[in-house]
Amino acid sequence: MPQQTSTLEACSWVATHFTDILLIELIVVIVVVVVVVVVVVVVVVVVVVVVVIVVAVAVTVVEVVVVVLVIVVVVVKKKK
Repeated sequence: MPQQTSTLEACSWVATHFTDILLIELIVVIVVVVVVVVVVVVVVVVVVVVVVIVVAVAVTVVEVVVVVLVIVVVVVKKKK
């Protein structure tokens, strides 16, 4: 004859395992949130680095163009 389980024991078993399941879900949610935050931070850092490099290159190009223009203007004025 199968063993009978009291309602209290059944409720206790469900409550215990429900808590375990909630704990596992909580851990999964925390891990997912941490991973998402890390990915977002990495993407932001990469974007900032790329923008800084692009701005630095653009500033360097502008400086070179300005220097070349100044040299050309000085040379043209000296020839006149």
